[in-house]
Parts: sequence; structure tokens; C-alpha cells
Amino acid sequence: MQITFGNSILCDTSTRNSSGDAIGPKNLLINETPGNQVYEYIGSDRIDTDKNKPNRGTVSFGVTRIFSNIDTALGYVASITAVNPEPAELKIGNRTILEKAAMTGHQVSMVGCAVAETYNFEG
Repeated sequence: MQITFGNSILCDTSTRNSSGDAIGPKNLLINETPGNQVYEYIGSDRIDTDKNKPNRGTVSFGVTRIFSNIDTALGYVASITAVNPEPAELKIGNRTILEKAAMTGHQVSMVGCAVAETYNFEG
């Protein structure tokens, strides 16, 4: 399953290999919060709602990269810098999940030749 963030491919395969390709996704979680405001008027027997806020969504998932040796894995981890990419479209396959997603977290861990990454987005 391919997951893209703007022009970057974050996940492209579910087949294990040792070429460093992003395998996944794992623990994919999509949360959509509608922009409804709830009002509770004194004396009313029900709540009242109004669509006066924008919808809000979050997406998180992980990928695993397997490298052929530890030096290559360490080189990949060392190449990741703490950048703040511009908001972009987050897509799973051909379906847009968040039109203007902001990356709010990117965690990387390494064990041997395996590198695990977790991505968090809001939009």
C-alpha cells in the first residue's frame, strides 16, 4: 500500500526485502473529528449542534526498513534530519486522507539492520 506526503513516498510495499524500502504500514490509525459545536441550553431537553468549526483529522502509522548491513542502516538513520516539511496532501493509494496535512511527529528507532519509523500527521 503506497502512502505519500506531497511528493515523498513514505510507504510503498508490504513485501519484506533487505534494500531499505519502507515496508508497511503498521498500526495505521485514522481519526476524524467533525467540526460540530455542541450547545446545551438551560431548560432544553436535548443538545443543539452547529457546524461552525473546521473538521480535524489525525493519521499515524509506522513502517519498517530492513537493510543489508548495520552500516547502511546507521547511515540511513544518520541522514534523517529534524526538518519541518511544508504542509502537503497525505494520500493512501489514490485516496486523499488529509488535504493539507502537517507532519507533527517522526520517530526513528534502530535494532541491528532494522529501522522502524513512526509518522504522525494532523490536518
